[in-house]
Amino acid sequence: MKFDPFENRACRDVRNYLGHCMIQSITDQERLRFDDEAGGCLPNAPQEHIEAYITHRRQTFKNVLAWMDVLKLDSQDYFSIAIILWNLELFFEFHEWLEQKWITASGDKRKALQALILSAVVYEQLTYGRTGPAKKTALKVILLLKQYGHLISDWLDTGLLIDSLGSLDPVPPKF
Repeated sequence: MKFDPFENRACRDVRNYLGHCMIQSITDQERLRFDDEAGGCLPNAPQEHIEAYITHRRQTFKNVLAWMDVLKLDSQDYFSIAIILWNLELFFEFHEWLEQKWITASGDKRKALQALILSAVVYEQLTYGRTGPAKKTALKVILLLKQYGHLISDWLDTGLLIDSLGSLDPVPPKF
């Protein structure tokens, strides 16, 4: 069996819980919180593939913290942290992280953030072999990026993202 939050409720619950915990740990600058929460899930992991996912997320969170330390970032460095999450292919967490800004944004800025959030959705879908939904979402994202991408192009190469989404490149671009 493989980890698939789109097809398996236990996988989805673990992904969602750990994703929320990771974002909360970054926001509150509580470095040990995520590891404690993830570690608490391990004894309850019903299957080997879920345990592997939890272990992977624990290690990846350590990588997030290491990058934050190297770049001397705190939770106020919003878009820099978003790029770290993206580059580590934490697409669900990238989505959750940017959603905090999207909720309070308005107008064109809200549309630009929506494009980024949906970009993460595309790559989350591709990760689990959901090409049809990924393609449909990618087309929507490309339109949004063409219209509002100039608002985010100072910290992210929107042209590269558009190209990757247009070809449904399974390897996400790095920024």
